[in-house]
Amino acid sequence: MDYTVESDITVTTTHSVVKRQMVLKATESESTQQVIDIKFWLFLSGNTLNSHKHFVARLKQQVRLQEVFTVDECDFILGFILVSRAGTDIEVAMKKLHSVSDTKPAVLVVLHHTLDPEYVVPDSSKAVNRENMLAVDCLLGILQCLKYNESLAKTSQYLLREVKEELRKTNMTLEKNQTQSKDKERRLESVVKELETSKNKLTERDGQLQEKDRLLTENTQTLQMKDETLEEKETLLKQTRAELDTTMKELEDSQRHMEEKNTQLENLNKMLTENTETLKKKDNKLEEKEKQIKEIEEELRKTNRTLKKNQTQMKDTERQLESVVKELETSTNILETLGQKQRQLQEMMIIVEQQKTELAEKNKELEEKHFLLKEYSQILQMKDKTLEEKEKQLKKVKKRIEKNEDIRNDTLLREMMKGPHLKYFTLVTGKTLGHHVEIEMKLQKVIPHLQKVMNLEETDFILVFCPVVSKAGTDIEAAVKMLITQAGNKPAVLVVLHHTFNPELIVPDSSRSVKRWNMITVDCLFHEDQGLLTCSKNHEALSKVTNWLHPEQPDNMKLISGEVNQATSASDNQNDMNWSGGVQEEPITSDGTSTASTVDMEDVEAGGPHTEPFEMIYADEVDSSTPSTSTPSTSTPSTSTDSSAEMKDVEAEKITDMFSGNKVFVLVTGNTLKAHEKVIEILQTQKPDLQVVEKVNESDYILVFCPIASRAGTDVEAALKKLQDIAGTKPAVLVVLHHTFQTDWVVPDSNRAVKRKNSVTVDCLFHEDLGLLHCPKNTESLERITRIIKPPEDQSQREKGPEKEQETETKEKDSVLRILVLGRNDSGKSSVKNIIIGKEEKAAASSAESTASKESKNTEGEVAGRKVTVVETPDLFSAGLPLEKLRKDVEEAIKLSKPGPHAFLLIIPLPLSEDIKVNTEEELKVTFTKMEEIFGDRCLKHTMIIFSVTNESVKNTFNQFEKNKVQSLEKCGNRYHFLNIEQSEDGSQVSELLEKIEKMVGGNRENYSSEVYLKTLASVGGIEKKISSELEKQDHPATEKMRNTEKTTKRKHEPEQEEEMEQSPKMPKFEKENRENREMEIQKMHEEENMEKERNEMKTFLSGIWRDILNSNMKMQEEIEKKDRQMEKDNKIYAELFNMLNFPKDQHDT
Repeated sequence: MDYTVESDITVTTTHSVVKRQMVLKATESESTQQVIDIKFWLFLSGNTLNSHKHFVARLKQQVRLQEVFTVDECDFILGFILVSRAGTDIEVAMKKLHSVSDTKPAVLVVLHHTLDPEYVVPDSSKAVNRENMLAVDCLLGILQCLKYNESLAKTSQYLLREVKEELRKTNMTLEKNQTQSKDKERRLESVVKELETSKNKLTERDGQLQEKDRLLTENTQTLQMKDETLEEKETLLKQTRAELDTTMKELEDSQRHMEEKNTQLENLNKMLTENTETLKKKDNKLEEKEKQIKEIEEELRKTNRTLKKNQTQMKDTERQLESVVKELETSTNILETLGQKQRQLQEMMIIVEQQKTELAEKNKELEEKHFLLKEYSQILQMKDKTLEEKEKQLKKVKKRIEKNEDIRNDTLLREMMKGPHLKYFTLVTGKTLGHHVEIEMKLQKVIPHLQKVMNLEETDFILVFCPVVSKAGTDIEAAVKMLITQAGNKPAVLVVLHHTFNPELIVPDSSRSVKRWNMITVDCLFHEDQGLLTCSKNHEALSKVTNWLHPEQPDNMKLISGEVNQATSASDNQNDMNWSGGVQEEPITSDGTSTASTVDMEDVEAGGPHTEPFEMIYADEVDSSTPSTSTPSTSTPSTSTDSSAEMKDVEAEKITDMFSGNKVFVLVTGNTLKAHEKVIEILQTQKPDLQVVEKVNESDYILVFCPIASRAGTDVEAALKKLQDIAGTKPAVLVVLHHTFQTDWVVPDSNRAVKRKNSVTVDCLFHEDLGLLHCPKNTESLERITRIIKPPEDQSQREKGPEKEQETETKEKDSVLRILVLGRNDSGKSSVKNIIIGKEEKAAASSAESTASKESKNTEGEVAGRKVTVVETPDLFSAGLPLEKLRKDVEEAIKLSKPGPHAFLLIIPLPLSEDIKVNTEEELKVTFTKMEEIFGDRCLKHTMIIFSVTNESVKNTFNQFEKNKVQSLEKCGNRYHFLNIEQSEDGSQVSELLEKIEKMVGGNRENYSSEVYLKTLASVGGIEKKISSELEKQDHPATEKMRNTEKTTKRKHEPEQEEEMEQSPKMPKFEKENRENREMEIQKMHEEENMEKERNEMKTFLSGIWRDILNSNMKMQEEIEKKDRQMEKDNKIYAELFNMLNFPKDQHDT
C-alpha cells in the first residue's frame, strides 16, 4: 500500500501557491505601466461624404482611440447623422441606435449641410433623451469653423472623462485584487504550516498501519477457514428449509381445501334456507290458489249436482211416465194426474232452457257494453267539435261585450274635454336626470297643438314619467297612486323609464301592472350620458303615444312611423298588449250589432296591440242616426276574420296530423345539463305510449333540444342545419333551452328565427342546479307540445265522463260539507273536531293528542241542519316523516274526503306567554309550502286557519301579531278564526266558524280537486263500477244539464227582461236589440263555461283511469315475469344442490 499520497499533494499545493503569487505581482506591474486605448464602433446614418473620417482623425490626435467592428468589443459608439430636418432624422437615428445597443455609451455627431461658416444650428442635445450619450453639432463642408472645434473639444473631454472614470474603476479593482492576494498569501502560509504538521503525523501513522496490515492478513486466513465451515452448514440448512416449505405448502393446501368446502357448505345451507323460505311462500300462495281452485271446484260440483239432480229428475219423470203409461193401460181415471205431471215436466224443461238463455244474454250484455263504450266515445268526439265551435262564438261574444263596455267608457271620456288645444300636465315620480324634457319636446314637434300647463284643473290629460329604481311593479304602483291622489280620474299617459346602456334590452311590459282604464302605458330606455337611446323600443313608444293622442299624422310623423315600422317589425309579436286604454271604436249597424274591425280576436289571441286614438275618445258625441251611414267596407273585415280563424283551425289540424305518431327521435345539439330528460319524462307521463327510438328512419317525428350557449340566433340556426342534415323534411318540435335562475325572465321568441315549414318551436328556462324551472313559460311550452303530439283518441278518452263525476260531486256537495283538519300532533286537532261535531270527548281527545293519532279518522255529524264530515289527519308536516308513510297518510285522507274537501282547517296553537318562543309566522310559511307540495297549488284558496287558544287574553294580543304578520295570512285570503278549546259548550264560536266556511265555499263554488285527488280516486274508488253504472243510463247527464241550465237561465232572465221593457218604453230600437243580444250572449257564455268545466273534469278523470289501467297491466306483466325468473333460478339452484350433494367416495374419504 502507498501512504505517500498526502505528502505529494501538499508539495504540489505549495508550488501552485508560489506560482500564483508571482503571476499576481506581474499583473500589478503591467497594469501600472500600461496605457489604455479606448475602443469605439462607428455608426453612420446618411451620406456623410467621408467627413466623418476627418473628424475621427482629429479626435485620435487628442485621444487614443481604437476602432473595432463589433458592438460587444467597443467601449462606446461613435455615430454620425446627416440632418435634413433635425427632429425626425435624429429620432430615426436614435431608434436604429437603440435597436443596436441601449446600454453602451455613445457620442452622436449631427452633421448639418451648409456652406455658411456662421450658420446657427439648433442644439441637437435637446432632442436626445438617452442618459449615457453626448450629442454635438457640426457643419458639413466647412471643417475649419468654431462649431467644428467646439464639437471636437466636447467629444475629447467627454471621452477623457470617461477614460478617467474607467481608470479610476480599474485602480479600485486593482486595489481590491491586491488586498485579496495578500489575504490569499496569508492563508497559503497557514496552509503550508498545517501541511507540514500533517506530514509528520502521516509518517507516524504509516508505521502503525503496516503492523495492522500484518495482523489483518493473519485474520483473513482464519476467516477463510471459518467461511468454508459455514458454507457447509448453510447447504444443510437450505435442504432442511426446502423440506419444511414443502410440508407447509401441503398443510396450507389442505386447509384451503377444507375452508372452501366449509364455505360451500355454508352457501348451500343459506341457499337451502332461502329456498325453504321461498318454497314456504310459494306453498302458501299455492295453498291460496288451491283454496280458490277448491272454491271454484265446489261451485262446479254444485252446478254438476244441480245438473245431476235435474237429470235424475228427468229420469224419474221418464220412469213416472212409463209407469203412467202402464197405469193408463190399466185405468183411465189416472189421465188427469198424468196431464198435470206432463205440465210439471214441461216447466222443468223451460227452467233449464231459461238458465241457458241467461248465460247467452250475459255474454250479449257484455258485448253491448263494449259497443256502448265505443258509441259513447264517438258521441264525446261530436260533443268536442260542438264545444270548440261554441268556444269560438264565445270568444267573439266576449270581444263584443268588451267593445260595448269600452264604447260606454268612451262616451264618458268625450264629455270630459272639448277644445282646439291639447293641454297636458307633467308629473315626475323620480329622478329622470332631465331626460323627460326630451320626450316632451319630441311630442310637441309631432303634435303642433300640444300645450303644457302648470295647473291640474286646466289639463286634458296628464303625462306621467316613472323611472324604475327598485322594481318595476312597486315603482309603477307608487306612480299610479300618486296620479290618483293628485289627478283623480283624468286620462293619463304613463312613460316608464328603464335605465340601461343596451339599446336591445328586453324589458317586461309595464302595461300589465296597470289596471286604470283611461290610461296608456309605454316603456322607454335611457342612459344618464346618452339620454334617450336610439332604439326600436323608444320609437315604438313615441309613435304609439302620438297615435293615441293625435291619429292624423303630419309629414314629420310619417318619418317616425317609417322608422318604427322598420325597427319594430321583429318585436311586434314579443310585447303583449302594450296599452291599457280603450279598444278601437267600431261602427254600429242598423240592427244594433257592432261590425268587426280589422283587428279582431286573432290580434287579441296573438297578444298584439289594440288601442284607441286619443282624439276619438275626446271627439264629439255621435247621434243615434249616424250608425246607418257606415260604409260597406266596414262589413268586409268580419268575413276576413272568420276566414282567418278557419284557416287557423285548419293549420292546427294539419299540425296535429303531422305529429300523430308515437315514435320520436331525440336530437340534442348542446349541453342541456340533463334538462331534456325531464321534458321527455313529462311528455311520457302525458302520453304513455310515447316511444323514444334510436334511428331517424323509425321515428314519426323528431324532438330537438337546442341549449343557448353563444347567441340565440346562431345556436338555433346551427340546430336547424343539423336537423336538416339528419332528418330532411320530417316533422320536428324544437325546444330552445335558455339558461337562467329567474322564473320571470323574458326571453325572445325563438319562433321568429325558424322558417322551417313542418316544425313547432317553443322556449323553456332551465338551471344546472334546479333543472327545468317551475314558471309559466315552461308550463305554457309543455302544454303546447302535449296539445300537438297527443292523438284525438286520447282526448276523446279524456273527455269521456266528467259529467258523471260532476253529478255525483254536486249531489254530495249539496248534502254533505266535507272538512279536512290539518296540523301538528300538539295543535289540538281532535278537540277541534269534537267541538265542530258537538261530541263531548275531552278525556279521549286529550289522550289521543298525547299519543298522536297515527291514522286518518272520519267523523260524521249534523250541525245546524247541515250534514258535516270532519276528517282528522295525522301529522303531515314533521321534518323526519318518511316518504312512504306520508304517501299512505295522504292517500287515506283523500279516500275519507272523496270526491274532495270543501275546506282545509289548519290548526295552529297560539303561545300562552312570551317565554315560549314559537314563531307563528315561520310556522305558517313552512306549513303553507308543504300543503302546496302535498295537495296542490290551489289548496290555499280552500284553506282557513284555526288559532286554538285556551285563554281569552290571547285574542287581545293577536292585534299586534296581525299588524306584523300580514303577509302569511294574505296567502289564504286573511281567513282565520279563534276557537277556545276549553269552552267546548259555547255553540256561537262553531256557528261563526261554519258561516265563514260557507262564505269560503260560496266564493269557490265547488269542492277542492287536484291531480292528487283524481289519481288516488281513480286507483281506489271503484272506477269500473262507476263506468258500467253510468253507461247503463241511456240518457246522457251532460245533455240533461244543458237543458236544465238553459231552462234556469231563461226563467231567471225572463222577469228581468219584462221589467226592463216596461220601465224603458222610450228606449231606442238599436239599444234594446243590443241589450237583448248581450243577454243572449251572456247565456251562451255561461253555458259554454259549464261545458268547458265538464270537459276539463272529464279529461282529468279519464286520464287518471287509463293511467291506472295501464299501470295495473304493466305491474301484472312484471309480476308474472318475476315469478317465471324466480322459478328458473330455483330450478337452477336445485340442480346445483343435487350435483353438489352427490359426492364421490374419494372426496368423502378426504
